[in-house]
Amino acid sequence: MKIIFLLIFCAVFAVANCDINSVASLERMGTKIDINKPIIGANLSQTYTLKAGPLASSTQLAIAIEARFDTLVSVNFTQATAANFVYKISNTAQNSQLLCNQQTKISQHKSQDIKLKNGEYLLIIFGSALASEYEFKANIVLEHMINSQTQNTLEAQFNNIYTQIIGREFELDFSVSQPVSDLEILLNDSLEIYKSTTFNGEKIRSVIPNLASLNYKNLYFIAKFKNQKGEKKEIKSPIFTARPAGFRLENIPKNLKGGAKYTNFRLIALDDNGIKISGYNGHFSGDFITHTLQSCEANIANEMIEFRDGVGVITTHTDYFIYPEIGLARIKFIDSQNIDKIRNGCILNSATNIPDFQGKIGCNAEIIQDIGEFALDKIVHVGSEFGSQFGLFGTIDENLNKIQYDNFMGVKTNLIFEAQLEDGSVAKLFSAGCYAFDVSFANTSALIMHAIDKPASKNLIYQSGKNIYTIGFESFKNGIGVAEIKLSMPRQNPQNPLKIEPNQIDTNLTNQKNLTQNILNSINPLSNLQTSAYLYYAKAYGQKLIQTKSYPAVAKIYLAIYCDSVCQKIAKTSNEYSVVLDENMSEVSELKDYFIFKDFNTTANLIEFKTIQNYARSITNGVMDVVINSDNQIEFEIKNTHFKGSDFVWVRPFNAGLWVGSGDQGEVLGIKKNQNIRYNHTIEW
Repeated sequence: MKIIFLLIFCAVFAVANCDINSVASLERMGTKIDINKPIIGANLSQTYTLKAGPLASSTQLAIAIEARFDTLVSVNFTQATAANFVYKISNTAQNSQLLCNQQTKISQHKSQDIKLKNGEYLLIIFGSALASEYEFKANIVLEHMINSQTQNTLEAQFNNIYTQIIGREFELDFSVSQPVSDLEILLNDSLEIYKSTTFNGEKIRSVIPNLASLNYKNLYFIAKFKNQKGEKKEIKSPIFTARPAGFRLENIPKNLKGGAKYTNFRLIALDDNGIKISGYNGHFSGDFITHTLQSCEANIANEMIEFRDGVGVITTHTDYFIYPEIGLARIKFIDSQNIDKIRNGCILNSATNIPDFQGKIGCNAEIIQDIGEFALDKIVHVGSEFGSQFGLFGTIDENLNKIQYDNFMGVKTNLIFEAQLEDGSVAKLFSAGCYAFDVSFANTSALIMHAIDKPASKNLIYQSGKNIYTIGFESFKNGIGVAEIKLSMPRQNPQNPLKIEPNQIDTNLTNQKNLTQNILNSINPLSNLQTSAYLYYAKAYGQKLIQTKSYPAVAKIYLAIYCDSVCQKIAKTSNEYSVVLDENMSEVSELKDYFIFKDFNTTANLIEFKTIQNYARSITNGVMDVVINSDNQIEFEIKNTHFKGSDFVWVRPFNAGLWVGSGDQGEVLGIKKNQNIRYNHTIEW
């Protein structure tokens, strides 16, 4: 019979076998086994270790086993893995040459005991239901199933003795064909269980005691008595096992944090009376810690539990336990290291403590219990990404609607926040659809932040109070939150463009459950980001109009940014800024220290005229045309929230009179509240 381990990959219009030796290995007792040959169950006990990966999620790995006598096959993963397995039993040899099926998602067993009859064949198929690479390590144990060793003597015998619970009373069935005398029954030939001068056959009340000296995996009774002839006899029972009734989780702190080191996570092995089993020892490794939310599955490190004198310490490293995520965690620990399962002394794949009609209980002792909710340690503002190369200085009112926010000419910036565990690693489960929640902060930097008032979705930063900003939980993906905000500066005297960098942006996270104040790290955690931007002062300037009695006339209004000769020299030679600044200001001599902001294009819906005859065309390349219909007073409002002051600017054209304004060259960024500006040939505000 030729049964081959194969790993088959899917390709378009082709299926090819891979070299199994390059992706998987098989060992027995530390010695590598040829994985291209089948496993044959022909010895009393065989343990194999199968290692595979990393494998693609669409890839399946199959192993075939042939039983030469009644065999118990136990399959169990021994390290953290996304893998699962299914199996098939057949009376004919199974074909382990599986096709890689992109539609097949294996998600069933993590561990299983499987009974094979002599001559049956078993195919175990490993795979993953997750859409990512996976790797695994699994133990495959083959054990010869031994039938009940009932001793058929004419004088006495022990009948079926199944797995027992330590500390629980049970009926020991010892039968005799004739009355015997001086009966003494000992547990493991040392501990007296029963004694009687005469015995005629009856059920004996017995218990497996909680003692440090007992080997609970190798128990037996010895019956010593005299028969009718006065001859001394001795009968030994079949070997059986006693197991804990269950486990208790102890010493769990109230305020748990992901990434923190804990040395006191313990499981206590309990007898039927809830008392620690002083003789319970063992070493276990595997996936014992899980999430309660399946959609928030985390990659938990391989856990180890070492029991000494009934106390099991849970660790993920040498001497401590770290939970590398956040959220409600649950322990699911199963002790299946039980020899009675090969003698049919208990119910396979069960942890029930209630005997069935035969008197059998489950082979396994287990605990399934919530540990508690692990919180993140802090939210940290780790960096900023600038999405625009320039912006106009200005301040705007709070509670912006979406249109006002979109039209604002501040520097568009993505603030980057990171949910961190105690050890500084990223809490990836702090994510939309999982454990993320809204995070609020106050702005403590000199820069002014501008955000929308009421977002349509929770994937933005929005203003939730006076100087309070909230990052919607939907902004967080895999522990990192990226949300957009716009920046400006308070109005000051004109100056060269001001360069802003991430370390000039500071946020102060408001206190929330299990959060600390943020510690700014100016080093941007992401690559290829624009790490700086420039802010400019701005003004609107009206082109001179030639006096005319012919109407309508068009006045050009320039939206210009202040930039003196030093600034212009830098900007004109910069590949970054020269493309957005209009160098040709010859037609407006008064703007020698300004650039027209030619990348400023928007509709004129920010302009509202007091008379229906007037209108403004769209603002294109930083220039807006205003139609003048007569020499009478014409009023219109510029409801441009970029500018500080009242919410509008009044412009009144006259046939005569000088320009009246305030300040040297007029006010930068608008006018003072309630100040009107009159104009003859020039509009300046």
